[in-house]
Amino acid sequence: MKKGLILCLLTFCATAVSALHIKGGWMYYEYTGEGSVGAKYNVIIKVYRDCNPPNPGQNDAQISVTFFNNVDRSLYTNMNAPLIRQYPLDKTNFNDCINPKPRVCYVVLEYRGTVELPHNTEGYTAAFQRCCRISGIVNVAPPSNSLGNTYTIQFPGTKFNTDYVKNNSPVFSEKDTVVVCYSSDFELDYSAVDADGDSLSYSLSYALDGASQSLPNPAISQPPPYGSLTYSSGFSASNPFGSNISIGSKTGIIKGISPSRSGEYVLAVLVKEYRNGFLIAETRKELHVNVAPCSLVAAKLPETLINCSSFSASFENESTSPAINSYYWDFGVSTLTTDTSSLPTPTYVYADTGIYKVKLLVNRFSTCADSAFMEVRIFPGFSPGFTTDGACFSNPFLFTDTTKSTYGTVNYWRWDFGNTNASNDSSRLPTASYRYPTPGNYSITLEVGNTKGCRDTVISNLLVSDKPSLKLPFRDTLICSIDSLMLRAIGTGNFSWLPNSRIINANTATPTVFPLKTTVYSVLLNDRGCLATDSVRVNVLDFIAVNAGPDTTICRTDGVVLKPISQGLSFLWSPSVTLNNARLKNPIASPVSNQTTYTVIANLGKCQATDSVIIKTIPYPTVNAGPDTTICYGSAALLQGSTNGSGWQWTPTALIQNSRQLFTRANTLQTTVFTLTATDTLGCPKPATDQVVVTVLPRVLVNAGRDTTMVIGQSLQLNAITNGTIYRWTPPLGLSNTNLANPVVTLGPDVLPTGQDQIKYFLTASTSAGCSATDDIIVKIFRTGPSIFVPSAFTPNSDGLNDVIKPILAGIRQLDYFRIYNRYGQIVFETKQIGSGWNGNIAGNNQGTNAFVYHCQAVDYLGKTITQSGTFVLIK
Repeated sequence: MKKGLILCLLTFCATAVSALHIKGGWMYYEYTGEGSVGAKYNVIIKVYRDCNPPNPGQNDAQISVTFFNNVDRSLYTNMNAPLIRQYPLDKTNFNDCINPKPRVCYVVLEYRGTVELPHNTEGYTAAFQRCCRISGIVNVAPPSNSLGNTYTIQFPGTKFNTDYVKNNSPVFSEKDTVVVCYSSDFELDYSAVDADGDSLSYSLSYALDGASQSLPNPAISQPPPYGSLTYSSGFSASNPFGSNISIGSKTGIIKGISPSRSGEYVLAVLVKEYRNGFLIAETRKELHVNVAPCSLVAAKLPETLINCSSFSASFENESTSPAINSYYWDFGVSTLTTDTSSLPTPTYVYADTGIYKVKLLVNRFSTCADSAFMEVRIFPGFSPGFTTDGACFSNPFLFTDTTKSTYGTVNYWRWDFGNTNASNDSSRLPTASYRYPTPGNYSITLEVGNTKGCRDTVISNLLVSDKPSLKLPFRDTLICSIDSLMLRAIGTGNFSWLPNSRIINANTATPTVFPLKTTVYSVLLNDRGCLATDSVRVNVLDFIAVNAGPDTTICRTDGVVLKPISQGLSFLWSPSVTLNNARLKNPIASPVSNQTTYTVIANLGKCQATDSVIIKTIPYPTVNAGPDTTICYGSAALLQGSTNGSGWQWTPTALIQNSRQLFTRANTLQTTVFTLTATDTLGCPKPATDQVVVTVLPRVLVNAGRDTTMVIGQSLQLNAITNGTIYRWTPPLGLSNTNLANPVVTLGPDVLPTGQDQIKYFLTASTSAGCSATDDIIVKIFRTGPSIFVPSAFTPNSDGLNDVIKPILAGIRQLDYFRIYNRYGQIVFETKQIGSGWNGNIAGNNQGTNAFVYHCQAVDYLGKTITQSGTFVLIK
């Protein structure tokens, strides 16, 4: 038992490896006559594999083909087909301009067997299944090496004709060594020849899966239908290259642009076989096409370009080959030599109508050049159009071509009337009719052409109703009992109105009625047998009334809308001079006098009524926010308002000391607009406002400098920073000039009183506008010579007292260095900046109580170098 299992596994491995070389295949058969039970056929199976040398046992010496009855898909028989020959399809001749030259090679394994099939109505399906495919097929969802193959073909039955079983299937041409370079134009020949002369129809189709890794070479194939391979995103059975390709339904020629990615692609073609209009059988061919990483110079143009709207034409090479490096266009004007261009996508404007032969030459003057020709037709003035005429879906609609053609005669029409549920909604006549089965929105398409080759399409939407279009401008109206009224209906067709009493022209779209009481009039529209109805209510009044509205008071110069209540349909107001339109029902009145009486006359035909309304005007309260003012930064502004109103308020209130007082102060640090709003109790309901602008001058900035030291006899330069223009220093003691921004201080031994060791100087800086600011500086005076003082201890505990150890410099002009060492002689702090010191922190760590050594060197104001060393204690 174990030996059998091992043998089985070894056999599976060999068949699986063999399958990895399969590149495609197809089947065909030959009718050889009648046997004892039915029609006899030779069945030939072509299996493509790659051209790599096979390992021992990789080529199947015999395959199994299964036949199924198409009536019920039941298994009929199984046929063993031995390998009778193998031959190569190897590309040996290449275009010199293909670079690099890829390997295009298949080995075809041909298997042959015979079968006899009893006659039935639906015929038979033959299938051969084999697993597995190669890895990495580009257009198949991974893992592609777990997918198999099914090759199948159909045999006709007697359904249409008993003689149809005497059939020979199409035989493919085996032109399979075409080079397909990536991102290039290509053409593949999948054409077939039918010995019986049957009509063949080609289409791109899905590749079939079959067999499995566990059963790679089944003795009996699965019955139809067969499942498709799962294609990768961007690919499908009808688009196996992921780009625009097509197959000639009558030729079997596949054309298009190859993918931009090289690799193996599965491509399958289905061939349908027709005889006397009946589909009698199908076969298919599947092949792995290698898209190679090569390039090919190519010029490709459409056969014809027609411009029927202008004299210009735009051109582009339809080949996307990356090997093209130059273009030369000749636009075909026989009388010119300048009608050329070297642009990749030129546009040329022709001087006249006509037919021109355009030539494209790529890589001109190169051994790898290519050319293409196209016919260009220039016949502008072709404008398609059509009109429609119809009433409703129950009657035919008429469609009339209105196309204009300046050159040539319109001779081609193709109508599509937009009924997606019908196949007869078309016509080839210039004027056509069509009856729609149901109401709805339909898209009408007319494709039209002329004798010059112009073709264009125009599309228009058509609303097909269940009744003709009928509209009434109004459905409810009023008239006076002594008046008449013209009714109006909008539509196409014959009209009739009811009731037919007290009405004139009842069979027109615009009858005149004169009812004595409220009446509903109905109208019937008949448009070629399509009917629509609607109605209008005519309300009849013996008299009307009008109420002009309540008297009111407004602010003078304001407007008010007058709102009368009345059944009238027309109005006339007086006096009209202060109205925007005296004939409106709701005019805007803008009276200027203290009191105006407006009278309105309302009319409903010959019925009339009148009434009046009084509008009083009260002037707005007067308000004056006072003159604009300017203040210094930080100062308060005096606001001085006045008004005859009974109440007032300043805004913005947050900046006002008392916003309810006319005289008050405003505090603002930037230029601000203040508004004074006043109201009254005299009848004007709206407030009046005025504004004042308080301009804030820029802030005066002054910095007298950092506190400093000096010794008796030393000259000290003060360096103030300010944007002021006028300066005053106090006290004047020792100053070279009290009105300079940067005076010099010089103090002799007798200048200071005994016991005084510092002076505080004040600097006041002012501007020409009178704004000022003050700052001070403390100068500490030492009665010794130039010296360096370093405290003997400091306490860096962040209490604001003695937190930093630094040198105190007296009479010093420059600090060369101040260095601090720990007990190991390591520098823990160093600075050259006067006023800078150490905070007791080393590398981010606060130090505990300890003793440290310092060295300091400086230059005094006389240029003499002073050095000093000592110790201090850090106390924690």
